[in-house]
Order: sequence, then C-alpha cells, then structure tokens
Amino acid sequence: MAVSGRIRPAAQYACIVIVSFCVLQTLLVVMHEFTHSTVA
Repeated sequence: MAVSGRIRPAAQYACIVIVSFCVLQTLLVVMHEFTHSTVA
C-alpha cells in the first residue's frame, strides 16, 4: 500500500503537467496562426 500511496500524487502531478502543456501548446498555435492572419 505504501507504493500506491506514492504513485497516486505523482500520477496526479503528471496529469496536471500534461494538461497544462497541451493548453500552452494550443495557445501558442492559436497565437501563431493569428499572427499569420494579421500580418499577411
């Protein structure tokens, strides 16, 4: 039980990191495309 007690917070942290990374990537792509459409 001690091992699962350590894995659970680590998995939760990993999920948060992955989700926030996906959100940041999406924002970067949107900003990039928006810049292209305004400059062109």
